[in-house]
Amino acid sequence: MHLDPLFIQVLPQLRTLGSTQQAQGVLPVSSIDIGHRHFELPEGIAYEASLANTGEGVLLSGTASAELATSCDRCLEPAALQITGEIQGYFLFQKPRGERDQGLEEYEAVDAKGRIDIAPPILAAIVFEIPTVTLCQPDCDGGSTQASAAEPPDDAPSSEAPSPFAALKDFL
Repeated sequence: MHLDPLFIQVLPQLRTLGSTQQAQGVLPVSSIDIGHRHFELPEGIAYEASLANTGEGVLLSGTASAELATSCDRCLEPAALQITGEIQGYFLFQKPRGERDQGLEEYEAVDAKGRIDIAPPILAAIVFEIPTVTLCQPDCDGGSTQASAAEPPDDAPSSEAPSPFAALKDFL
């Protein structure tokens, strides 16, 4: 998946400590692949965000929402998910120097043009909320109703061979 940047101009608008700015729109993402799982996003990812000058950088916070289309992990029928996630990001005005940058292995920064790329935090807000198992409906049984009808009743004699450890029960 290729993610195009979504730049927001923050300077000179957020030059003053405590100043804020609002941003909203749609991140045009058509699909997300996570491992072997594929999700279609027919309407992209809608977002509403607030940006605030904290003195050393810009704090990004807000919400992102998207409708995802995929297949059910149990029965493989189409499944739709409505996902809402929390957008979080922090963008430094200047690169840390000397001892101050210890512990900051990775960070984002306001670029030389006074912009920040908010696409990665918006995408992350949705990806972090995708469930590990996607179902077409909460009670999906994976089509096992036909399989369970073929199972023998509980009182039927077992066709399994006796356990090789059954003889050990007499040694205690």
